[in-house]
This record gives sequence, structure tokens and C-alpha cells, in this order.
Amino acid sequence: MSDNLRRYHAIRHALTQAYPTPPTGHFARHLQTLAALISGIVGSKSMQLPAIATKVPPPSSPSRLPVTSHPSCPCPTARAGGLPAASSAGQPLARLVRRGVVPVARGGAGRARGGTGGGMRVKSGFVFPILTLFRNFDLLILPGGFSYADALGAGKLLALDLASYFVDEIFTFVDSGKPVIGICNGFQALVKSGILPGEEKEERRKNDAEATLTFNAQGHFECRWVDLKPVSQKCIWTKDLRENITCPIAHGEGNFQTTELFPLSSFLSNDQIALTYIHSNGLPANTEYPANPNGSILDIAGICNPQGNVLGLMPHTENHIHMWQHPRHTRGEHGGSGLKLFENGVKYAKQV
Repeated sequence: MSDNLRRYHAIRHALTQAYPTPPTGHFARHLQTLAALISGIVGSKSMQLPAIATKVPPPSSPSRLPVTSHPSCPCPTARAGGLPAASSAGQPLARLVRRGVVPVARGGAGRARGGTGGGMRVKSGFVFPILTLFRNFDLLILPGGFSYADALGAGKLLALDLASYFVDEIFTFVDSGKPVIGICNGFQALVKSGILPGEEKEERRKNDAEATLTFNAQGHFECRWVDLKPVSQKCIWTKDLRENITCPIAHGEGNFQTTELFPLSSFLSNDQIALTYIHSNGLPANTEYPANPNGSILDIAGICNPQGNVLGLMPHTENHIHMWQHPRHTRGEHGGSGLKLFENGVKYAKQV
């Protein structure tokens, strides 16, 4: 028995024993895949156990990137045996990250529609199969949805994935200046993994929780349309946006709060408040409900890192791309589309 196979069996046993009842079905298969990744066994499309240990993945062609897959994996790009290399002809290639063992995230299709409309090719994949392939993409999207069913808190387990399995890849991607956007649950994951608000390299992995997204001030889930004002001119996503945005929210933990240790003055001077909640007439919300739906300090709806290439926001700007998506478009109301925000990201990705 090879060392890799011994490690595989040990890791798979440890992962299985971590649950009170034996994992079954799709969950068990993802644990199997994760154990194979950690132990160094990378299978082909026909990955099966125990025969997996004797299989050697076929060499990848220059235009494909290897992934770990198995026949029942719902990810179409994983079943296809690889991912296309980053685009070099016009459209940036965006990675839409879906999370862990949750096969379909709420609103995931909306993110893909918004990405396609913004001028990018979107490749959707789960966290485990893509592993360390972030560097091969031009733009990274962490969409909304209840990753891992929001166990242990909204976005917490996805944040642990980012801060452990993908820590080098994600920070290398961010440091390279490539655009990153986290929407709703994706924003929560970016904050709780320490990627946002963003600090110096030696500080940002401490995760002292000086800023977080916590329960809405009203104590319940909010599902409504809101109005947003693009603020930051440092953030590449909101730069030069002149029109206010109207879009829906759908969250229970979107209340952005900081501790007294948080460097608020430098946060403000760095122009890191990307979007704020406003009244429908354009006046500041001043923390008034429901214009500010969750009680966030300074009416914060979205923030960016000091470099300006990473944006996290709670509202779903991708759900108002077309005129007919406006809730009162049949009454002649229009405007406030979030499309230009995504176009900014794509335009920037072409320049990096």
C-alpha cells in the first residue's frame, strides 16, 4: 500500500468520525474527494475507491487545467475533466465559487447572469474541485446563498475554507490586483476570513474580529428592495458610478459593526466605504429603518480593501441588471441598474 493511500484512508476515517452519524450520499462523496485532495491522490473522471490509489491522472493538455472529480459530482466543469485556461481574447474569465457540499446556492444563477451581462465568461465551480486554480482566472466572484447552510454563522465555514485550504491562493490573487467581489454570503465570508476590510500581510491573518457582519438590528430576516449610493472612488467596482442603484436584499446577518480597536479613521481616509444605504429620494439613511435595513454603522452597504480591488456588499446588485427586473417597471419606473458596477469590474480585469 502506497504512502498516499495510507494517508487517504487515515484522513477519510478522521473526516468521517467527525460526524455523529456516518455521512451518506453526496456529502460522503465530497468527503471522499477532500480526503483524496489532502492525501495527494488526484483522480480522473472515473475516480473510484479503492481503485483510485492505482490510477494515474492523464496528462493535461495545455488548454486544460486538472481538477479532482468523480462521476456524481454536480459541477459540470469538474465532470468535463478540466477548466479552460484564462481568456486572452476579449472577455475575462471569471470564477464563480460555489461552496462545499451545498450543490446549488440561492441566487447562484443570478450571479452568472449578471456576470455574463457584464461582459465576462463565467465558469461555475465548487470549492473542493477547483482547489488552487484561482490564479488562472481574471476575476473572482463569491456569490450569495447559504453556504454550508450557514452552520456556525453566516458565511463562517466558507470563511474557514478561504482562510485554510485556499489561504495562499486567495491572498496571492488579491495581492496581484485582480478584481474580487463577494455578494451577501460572499461578503460575510470575505469579512470573516480576514480578506476584508483588509490589512497589511502580516496583520490580516490574525482575524481579531475587529469588524464583522452580525444579526440585523431589527432581529429578523430582511427581504426588500433598497437604494444605494456608490461612494468610493478608490474601489474599482464603484469608481465613476454616478447613478444610485436600486436592488434587493435578502439576509439576516448584514449588520456591519466594528469594535473600538478597529482603525475607523484610517478606514474612512482610505475611502473604503464603497456603497451606503440611502432613502429613495437620495438623502442619507442616517441609520433609519427601513432605508438602512440592518443597522450597519455609517449606513454601510459595501466596503472595499485598501487596494480597492476587493468589494464586499450585502445587497444583490446582480438581481437588477435588466430594466424588467425593477419591481415597478410595469408602472413606468426604471433606472438604478447594477450592471455598470459589474462592467467596471470586467473593464478593470482586462487591464490587470
